[in-house]
Parts: sequence; structure tokens; C-alpha cells
Amino acid sequence: MDIMDMSATDFNKVAKMAMQGGSISGRKWSRRTVDIARAVVLEGKPATEVAKKFGVTSEYVYNVRRRFRLKAQACRLEIAAAELRPDKAKKITPSKQRAQIKRFLRDGFTVPEIKHVFLACGTRVSTAEIKGVAAEIKK
Repeated sequence: MDIMDMSATDFNKVAKMAMQGGSISGRKWSRRTVDIARAVVLEGKPATEVAKKFGVTSEYVYNVRRRFRLKAQACRLEIAAAELRPDKAKKITPSKQRAQIKRFLRDGFTVPEIKHVFLACGTRVSTAEIKGVAAEIKK
């Protein structure tokens, strides 16, 4: 997920998860940190302007943007895992697994990200299998 192309809805999802802490690693974010991220990511303001407004250094603003990008990536993976297996009692069938791998590849997920999503759902998938599906797509 490129944070510079992020919609306000997506930003709010990530910000909510960041403020709650929880399953996304790291400490809870303060409202101020989220506001700094909002100014840089959504509003597209320059780091120097945001730093001056919030009384922090430009380096701190760049760091918030970098950390927000990581949170957005973790959020993306978490949402994908929840969509993949909403009913944890049901196993993922091989045909559904292949279809989901194709969807994730088309959505721009990397091989390690796809493995992470499947592991979060309790299903193992090999790197070779993902690469095989990717090769099928390229044909």
C-alpha cells in the first residue's frame, strides 16, 4: 500500500489500529503523532512546514511518515488475512488457496507478504507454490 495514494478511509483504518496498538507491533500512537502523519500523508504538506506547526524536527516528521508506512503495510496484511479466512473453523481448500494467491499477486503483494497472510490464517504455503502461481499469471 503506497501511503501517498492512500484514501482518507484507509488512513483512518491504519490510524485507528495505530492508536489502539494491539496486533500491530509497537506502542500506541498519540493523537498528535497521528495528526502529524495526517498532515504529511493525506494533506501532502512539506515536512518542514509540519515540523514547524507541531514544534518538532523535520527528522521526526520523516520518521513518523516511515513508521506510518510500516503500520499501513501491517494493516494491509492483517485485513487480507481476515478476508482470506473469516470463518477460522473452515480449512482453505487448495483451489481457493491458488485463487487467493493470484488475487494477492495482482494486488501487488510480495511473496513474503503472501506467506505471512496465509500463516496468519493457520495455513502454510511454500515459496515455490507462490512463484509457480506467479509464473502462471505471467503466461
